[in-house]
Amino acid sequence: MQPIYPLHEDHVRKFCGMPVCVVLKDGSRHVGILTDCSDGKVILNGGPAGPVTHSTSRPLQQKDDRQRSKKGKRKAVPELKQTANTQALGYGPYGGFFGGRLIFDLALISFLFLLL
Repeated sequence: MQPIYPLHEDHVRKFCGMPVCVVLKDGSRHVGILTDCSDGKVILNGGPAGPVTHSTSRPLQQKDDRQRSKKGKRKAVPELKQTANTQALGYGPYGGFFGGRLIFDLALISFLFLLL
């Protein structure tokens, strides 16, 4: 664990996307992925409301591939595209790996540690 100090928004924001441990002034500890630090708040495990879907497409045949008819003439073949839909796992109805979204007031944080 490495301490993240000073606890200023600009400095803390550099660690977005990394796992951290937040220790509050009341002694409670919370672990999660640092998502954002703005408006005096630190957000852990924030993310999209639903799964992220990515779509890719590529041509299956080149334009030069053509079928020949019986008379030797080239017959144009329509270009086919294949689409692959992928789904990113991470934030479902119960939150990500570390649990649901957590929001802390920056003034209530005693220590912030980077987990390596």
